[in-house]
Amino acid sequence: MSTSLAELLRSVLPLALGAAVSPVILLLQMVTLTTGTSRLARAWLVAAGAALALAGWGLAGWLLVNRLPTPRVGPDATAAAVDLTLALVLVALGIRAVVGRHDPAPAPAAADDAASAPPRLLTAFGLGVAAMASNVTTIVLFLPAVRDIARAEVATLDTVVALVVLFAVTLAPALLPVLAVSLGGAAGRRVLDRVGEFARVHHAAIAAVVSFAFAVYLGLKGLQRL
Repeated sequence: MSTSLAELLRSVLPLALGAAVSPVILLLQMVTLTTGTSRLARAWLVAAGAALALAGWGLAGWLLVNRLPTPRVGPDATAAAVDLTLALVLVALGIRAVVGRHDPAPAPAAADDAASAPPRLLTAFGLGVAAMASNVTTIVLFLPAVRDIARAEVATLDTVVALVVLFAVTLAPALLPVLAVSLGGAAGRRVLDRVGEFARVHHAAIAAVVSFAFAVYLGLKGLQRL
């Protein structure tokens, strides 16, 4: 059955917004923008690394979806199993956050000197890749959105638009801090400091709320597919 772009975005946007609520990525950018030298350059490289890791997950998910059976009508047992399994993963992540075993915020790095600038730039890119590649909550919500786009019977342009929206929203914690400092100057930095402090203090609570809320969301979607 064909799907409109609006219908596809209604399916993708909630998952993208959940994937974007990532204290880990946000706090990494806060540390990058407040320590060392070449701060903006390193922060952009963190964002680039995160984008590369997300693209890798997206490509893997897309290729996997194309190998799975897709019924044209009736129940979709494969998609239901994936949604229900990911819902259980999110429940586990929520429980881990509640008991205080969530991932710690990245530790501030030592100040850079001129001689160490090139290695630090490469390190920033690597940190972005590693942080996004291992950000389980984000990936668990990102992959079902990729699946929905891959399976949707829409025009090629609509598929591209949906993918761009998904990537842009998911990468918001990596991109918005850099844009706030680059375009907002001192005012942008003050807002960023407040948001970053809130994320640092309430890191576990944010992770738990997002995990449990989207566990219910994916669980209900999985049951509806049966």
